[in-house]
Amino acid sequence: MRIFAGIVLGLFLLAEVSASPVANVVKLKGKVVFAGRPLHEGAKILHDGTVETGARSYVKIETPFWGNSIVIGPNSQMEFRLENPKEKKKYSFLKGACRWVRTKKTEKKGAIHTSHVSLGIRGTDFVLIVNPVFGESEVAVLDGEVLMTNASQLDDKKIVKKGQWGGVGGRYGSTIGEILDLPNKVIDKFEKILRK
Repeated sequence: MRIFAGIVLGLFLLAEVSASPVANVVKLKGKVVFAGRPLHEGAKILHDGTVETGARSYVKIETPFWGNSIVIGPNSQMEFRLENPKEKKKYSFLKGACRWVRTKKTEKKGAIHTSHVSLGIRGTDFVLIVNPVFGESEVAVLDGEVLMTNASQLDDKKIVKKGQWGGVGGRYGSTIGEILDLPNKVIDKFEKILRK
């Protein structure tokens, strides 16, 4: 009976682990570490920790479970919490710039968090910039839309659509201000910040 219970428990734990998302490092340049250890192309991120990129460095990470591709730019930090399938804040962007692309539709709802906002992802391609010195987060949506929610005032939320910009904190104010339509030349600059 104990052996049977052990097998059932083992299968349950295996199912829990396999249900957890895995982050695959598909492209990398320069100095990139995860939880203090160097990353390399082909590595898998299975545990909780923070990805940090050096100057003139970047990393492209894919999470097939969620259907996401994330390019983390130079001098940036992003925290991954993948161990607990019930964890709500799986992705927290701490500083720098990243480009998030939803590569396929899944039933799972994705979100990325900063200390200022959370962004609910809806079939999206966007650039997120976090400046901890000024205490602000901004997003430029290149395709799809995001639901931007103020982390300090959860009833302060706005939809940012394709070709639009939104920001909060620091120079942008304590509430989500006016969502701006971006001129094509500005969209082109955001497109070039981090290639998908």
